[in-house]
Amino acid sequence: MTWRLGQIHVNMDLTLALIVIASPVKGRGNLNPALSPRTCSGVSFYLLFFYFRLMFFSKKNFAFLSLAVVTLSFALPQTGTFRDSRDGHVYRTVIIGSRVWMAENMAYNVEGSSCYDNKDENCAKYGRLYTFEAAQKACPTGWHLPENDEWKRFRTVIEDSDGKEAAWVSLKSRDKWDGSDRYGFDVVPAGKATDEFVELGVSAHFWSSTNEDGDAYGWHLAPPGDFSMEFDYSGNMYSVRCLKDY
Repeated sequence: MTWRLGQIHVNMDLTLALIVIASPVKGRGNLNPALSPRTCSGVSFYLLFFYFRLMFFSKKNFAFLSLAVVTLSFALPQTGTFRDSRDGHVYRTVIIGSRVWMAENMAYNVEGSSCYDNKDENCAKYGRLYTFEAAQKACPTGWHLPENDEWKRFRTVIEDSDGKEAAWVSLKSRDKWDGSDRYGFDVVPAGKATDEFVELGVSAHFWSSTNEDGDAYGWHLAPPGDFSMEFDYSGNMYSVRCLKDY
């Protein structure tokens, strides 16, 4: 009777773990779009706790632990790092859909790029801002500036999972903005430069490689909360996110 009671407790705990992993909470990390984000530390605590409890009960319970581990493998962030050999800068990467994206703004210094307000501390926090011409030189070998169709597929993944309105919060950084960073893409409010530097802390802007007659398209995350595409003057300065080649 005591053993069966313990088994029930363990089974209930593991079931709770699966529910917790799949429950929506505010947190960081890129997740399978079918699941909701969890912090790694919390899930690791649960699984460690269950492991020690299983040590005292039937080995049959390891089937439940296996199920928890499989679920966890889909829920944990699919992240990595990439070292830019040109300057040694290490960037975080993340899988969105089936593509590998830079999980932070490019900081590679090329002619036609600048820190916001020409202050180095802004480059360290937000990355550099680039004219369209400079943006085409920003990505390292094996990576490229995304074209409109690639940005559209990115937006579709986010909006199909979260809905158009919630996507605004899901993309925004948790640490440097007021979002949930659901996908680990960590959009920061780097602002932009037109005739002057504007909108630091308010909006984010990214270049697309798609261009017409010397000008190009930009993708914008700005109030009231839409991730939208606009045809922009190529002399504007926006952030750059690189996408890994197939």
